[in-house]
Amino acid sequence: MERLIDNILELKQKCNFESEISSSLPLTGREISVLCAIHADEQVRSHELAERLDLSDSRASRLIKSLTEKNLLVWKMDNEDRRAAQISLSDEGKEICKQIEDRKCDCEDRILGKLNEEEIAAVKKGLSILMEVLS
Repeated sequence: MERLIDNILELKQKCNFESEISSSLPLTGREISVLCAIHADEQVRSHELAERLDLSDSRASRLIKSLTEKNLLVWKMDNEDRRAAQISLSDEGKEICKQIEDRKCDCEDRILGKLNEEEIAAVKKGLSILMEVLS
């Protein structure tokens, strides 16, 4: 009998979205995750970003530094708390995020194009249940 976890791991392997993106952009999978976790007009503190992505503060800081050096993030001192900084997407970062979103849509279209409406509904329901259980 197939185990659910084996199917999940195989699905993740087959759905190699991050590697597709990182092959055409000079970004790692984690850097892509960081960019996608910040909304276009949002300012966020590094520890908030770390929490969103389930990263340690030090790992988040290294990623933020790398993306700032690539001019994809803007780092600005927080006026209310001098020990903290506000991070936001640069204009170039916003453009990269748009490219990533476009590729996500293309990837999803390729997957959904192989399913009928009933199968799509079943997959969405199953994924929703799994996400709720894993939260």
